[in-house]
This record gives sequence, structure tokens and C-alpha cells, in this order.
Amino acid sequence: YSLIVGIDIGISGEIFLVNNRGELIFHKDRSKILHENIKNNLAVKEVIYEKRGVGEYINYKGENVLGSYYWLPLYRWGLVVEQSKDEAYADVMNLGKQTAFISLFAVFCVVLLAIVISKRLTEPIESLKNGAHNLAKGEFKPISVSSKNEIGELTEIFNQTAVELL
Repeated sequence: YSLIVGIDIGISGEIFLVNNRGELIFHKDRSKILHENIKNNLAVKEVIYEKRGVGEYINYKGENVLGSYYWLPLYRWGLVVEQSKDEAYADVMNLGKQTAFISLFAVFCVVLLAIVISKRLTEPIESLKNGAHNLAKGEFKPISVSSKNEIGELTEIFNQTAVELL
């Protein structure tokens, strides 16, 4: 009794044992033992026929539950554990919400990163273009070189060419 009562099955959870005739032989509420008729419970019907499984069904109280049932052949008893569907799936629903939030946050970060990278790539090209326009107008000012990559090298070459042309 103390071993089974100590199992945490949530607020709406219930654990009980039935014999091979479907009679309740263990329940946390001892007053129900051998007095409560639960033969209309799907899990009890299955376990009487020495089956085991997991499924959603309506229990003997008329509640939608997620239940697991297991036949114990040594004792010829059936172990049934039930929990309301809402409580049983609450963690899964929370996980789904967290996954959606994390996904949206990741998409936001990727878009922000793409904007920053595109700015870093286009600003030197834009300044090079403006320098070429100014050179064409005869108003040349050297363009500052902000990077050591190919665009930075091109900017240096442009500045040198402009100085030589002027």
C-alpha cells in the first residue's frame, strides 16, 4: 500500500489494482476497495482479459483520461494508472508553446543577423559608389577603408587611381 500510494501521478491521477473478476482490490481511498463497481472502465475490461496497454478512454467516473494498464500474471491482478487528458498532456502543450516561442525568437535573430551582415557588406560598396559619383563631378574626397577584404582592397585601388587622375 505505501509503495503504490507514494507514486506521484499528479492531481487528477489515480492508481488502482483489480483482481481477475474486475473487483477493486487496491485504491488510495480504502473505502472503495471491494465496494466500487468499475467494470465499465475500458482498462479494467482489457486487464481482466490479461491484456496490457496505454490509451485514451472514459473512465468509470465518466472522465476523459489517459490510462495505462498492465496484467500481473503472478498475482492475477491488473494494475491501472489513469490521469485526466488535460493534465497528462499539459507538459506536451507547454513544450509545444516553448518550441514555438524559441522558433520565433530564432527566426527573429536570423533576420536581424542577416540585416546586420547585409549592411556590413553594402555600406563599403555604397561608399565606393558615392566616391565614384563625386569623382565624376570633380569633387573627390578619399574614401575611408573600413575592411581588409576584397572591397577594402578595391577601395584603396580606387583612392590611388583617383589621386593619380587628379
